[in-house]
Amino acid sequence: MPLALSKLRHITKAAPARGYLLGLVLASLSVATSLPAAAQGVTDCASDVQKLQVKRQAPIDKLTALNKAGQGKLDPVAACPLFRSLMASETQLLDYMVKNQSWCDVPEDAITNVRASRDKTKTIAAQACKVAADAIRAQKEGHAGMGGAPQQPRLPTGPL
Repeated sequence: MPLALSKLRHITKAAPARGYLLGLVLASLSVATSLPAAAQGVTDCASDVQKLQVKRQAPIDKLTALNKAGQGKLDPVAACPLFRSLMASETQLLDYMVKNQSWCDVPEDAITNVRASRDKTKTIAAQACKVAADAIRAQKEGHAGMGGAPQQPRLPTGPL
């Protein structure tokens, strides 16, 4: 580095503006070469978290579409695997954040929020999958609804 600084001093005496720009370039290069591991680590963390967020968003988008299609009511049979997928992706994100908290400089609040979201998803998934299992069992038993005896088909009423 002394050679670069001596050239910088010589150029600075000859043309101050050009020397200043060259100094900025050399300073940025020296910072970039002195901290490549840290910069690479932050880039890797951001890239990894972004990939996990994309993976997490996919079941959320499908659940949103399912909710719209059902006019505000989710079909538990279709929603159960989506909730399980969401829970798995949130668990992966949480595990990554906990494992790399110091390396990626992840704030404790972010981990707490992801953990709370995962726990809420886990509760909802359990409820949806229980309802789905009941519905599937009732359907297999030949019941139209989830309670008791099969319903008789309704005959049309009114004038014929």
